[in-house]
Amino acid sequence: MKGFIQNVFKHKYSGLLLCLLFSIIYLSVFYNEVLFHPNKYLFASEGDGIKNYYNYAWHIKHDKSFSRLQNMSYPFGEDLLMEDSLPLYSSLLKVISYFSPSVNNYPIGILNFLLLFSLVIGAIFLYLILLQFSVPKLLSAISGAAICFFSSQVLLFNPPGHYGLSFICFFPIGWYLIIKYFEDKNRIRWSLLIILNIIFWTFTHVYLGFILLIFTLLTHIFKAIFEFKNYIKKPKEFIYPIIQVIIPTILILSLILMSDHHPNRVNLPFKLDYISNFNSTFTPVISPLKPLYEVFFDLSIKDELSWNNIGNYIGFSSNLAIIVFAILALYYFLKRNSQKILTFFPNKIYLFVLPAIVLLLYSMAIPLRYLPLSFIDAFPLLRQFSSFGRFAWAFYYVIAVFSIIFLYKILYNKFWGKVLLYLFVLVYFIEGSAYHIKESKEICRVKNAFNYNYLPENDKILTFINKNKFQAILPLPYFFIYGLPFEKASSLNSIYDAMVASYYSGLPIMSTYYSRPSVSESLDLLKQLMPAPYKVNLPLIRSTGKDIMVVINNEDFNLLNENEKEILVKCRPYVRNKKYSIYDLSINKLIADSLGNQDRLYDKVSKYYFQYRGMMVRDTSQFLVYNSFDNLKSQVIYKGSGAAQGIKTDFDLLLKTSTEKIDTSQNYIISFWYYNHLMDQTFNNVVIAETDMNNSTLQKISYSPFENIIIDGWWYLSEFKFKLRSNKSTLRIFFHGEDYFEKWFAIDEFLIRPADMDVYRLTIENGRKTVYLNNRKCSY
Repeated sequence: MKGFIQNVFKHKYSGLLLCLLFSIIYLSVFYNEVLFHPNKYLFASEGDGIKNYYNYAWHIKHDKSFSRLQNMSYPFGEDLLMEDSLPLYSSLLKVISYFSPSVNNYPIGILNFLLLFSLVIGAIFLYLILLQFSVPKLLSAISGAAICFFSSQVLLFNPPGHYGLSFICFFPIGWYLIIKYFEDKNRIRWSLLIILNIIFWTFTHVYLGFILLIFTLLTHIFKAIFEFKNYIKKPKEFIYPIIQVIIPTILILSLILMSDHHPNRVNLPFKLDYISNFNSTFTPVISPLKPLYEVFFDLSIKDELSWNNIGNYIGFSSNLAIIVFAILALYYFLKRNSQKILTFFPNKIYLFVLPAIVLLLYSMAIPLRYLPLSFIDAFPLLRQFSSFGRFAWAFYYVIAVFSIIFLYKILYNKFWGKVLLYLFVLVYFIEGSAYHIKESKEICRVKNAFNYNYLPENDKILTFINKNKFQAILPLPYFFIYGLPFEKASSLNSIYDAMVASYYSGLPIMSTYYSRPSVSESLDLLKQLMPAPYKVNLPLIRSTGKDIMVVINNEDFNLLNENEKEILVKCRPYVRNKKYSIYDLSINKLIADSLGNQDRLYDKVSKYYFQYRGMMVRDTSQFLVYNSFDNLKSQVIYKGSGAAQGIKTDFDLLLKTSTEKIDTSQNYIISFWYYNHLMDQTFNNVVIAETDMNNSTLQKISYSPFENIIIDGWWYLSEFKFKLRSNKSTLRIFFHGEDYFEKWFAIDEFLIRPADMDVYRLTIENGRKTVYLNNRKCSY
């Protein structure tokens, strides 16, 4: 038997076939339903998951351009390369669909299959990598599969739904090509493959390409450090590393810059929401061994450490290998036998371990988190790659391979050591099974809504749309998501329903769910949906003459805000069933000219009030506080001759007053206009603080000034309802924020009024006077 096994493993491809067999069996155990019916399911039907599926499938089926998405943010659309929805894959399938239109029926299935099969591809390349470091075939085959199937990238399937990031094979392929470059004399061939690989993964998801780019650069830097004399003697050695990094960088940036035609994109600040830490790297998110870790560590997931929900846990076996290595290294160091330590680094694997450690530190935002923001702002690219935790994937793969090599070195010479070594490899499979048990259940919960055969019966009404009658879909409640200063998404139904209706009809959506949208374009679109006098005209919408299709899930009527209710009043029914109501909105009713200006709220109510203890009051139990700030100077002004301006990081006190004789059963509304150019004045909160006679806090409320979506130019109307707790307290209202983007803020027309007070404003529309009562049109 022993001789038979030895003969089998003499075959050139025996290890490769064995790794393939292990991988397919392991994959089939957990995902057999999806493997045999990949087109049947959506791995995630919410958040980024539904967005990624929709953008990818819509582009294949409907877009006329290869470089542009026209499915959302109508009429502006988006550039394909700026959207993290697998641009390379959707474009390739779009080409194929010209010759084989049946591809349009299977985009989801193709993607699902590729995501799962990337586990198998990754295992094969890890097997090849282990072979490069002289690990026996059988151990390499089993270990390659074990490491790949234990990758926490699997947890991105559901609920995050980051499918561009879920291709587990990306790093093993990139690492293998670098190893072959160092080993093979044909530097041109492997350099070309490295460049093409970086470009390929960049246009799968930009983070994947960037991780490979940085890892490639770091390996060359460390090689140049350790082999400095060789590089000095052979300056040509610098050429290939330079072109491997510079060529893909220039090509990628050039394509993005040439294709991007949208102004004022969201330029996100440098934040630390998605950094890795000790827990996310060395302790599990889910694992059969988690109770063992909980004896020593606090594994509770905290909101401020969002990356802990995914993590990059290296596994019990890798942790053990690191601990044993550290002990042995210290022992040999004290014995002054450093050469013994180097035997644990065959074929100069330290050239990859050190870059992986650097990327681990970067994933923890070290040292960036300790540098002043002014330094970070000088390198805008760093801000855009601030989901740091993802960079620790390089550390996971490299340290897992190193752990197998190290354990092989110290255990493989004895029979009991071999048994122990394979048990440690088995632990990777056992811990990884927790990922796959969870994900295999989650990804089969929702049928593929982008295939008519799996669409629920009530949802089929979304496919019966006369495309020639309408120009776009308006979902109610409408949504504006991803870093916009006026983000709104009150209903998951609205997003899902609009995307399904859009996919089948080919109609674009008048809402935005893009990764880096244009602020000004999204703002222009949002203003279309606000009541007069804030509307603006989009000529493209008007010129078509076609109506707008309004889609609302019947469960969501109670979620509509006042603006959305106004829109619904203008609609006429189109078709309805138990789940959906679809309406026809005339374009003429949607668009109205803004010929009037917003009058001061104060001007319409002040005649009913008189001065009382520094406040405007109607009687002794109701008060109105108003400040026009006309006596102040500001860089920007909304009404009158002045506005209040402050520094976001300061505690800018706007109001301090006694609550004596104020009716504590009454609700009050604080309102003002807040200036926000693009999103420069964001990251600033209003704080309402009420303290008693001993200066103890009775309540402290903090809210964003962008919670209500009424916008005039770059000014946002902020309104917030609150109630006082005592009439023997002190009320303070102040601003305090973070030093992101612009340091300053400005407000105008500050007003506090009883919630039940009638607030009138007079506007001129089409030459006629119109009165609004509490933002609703009424007779005049």
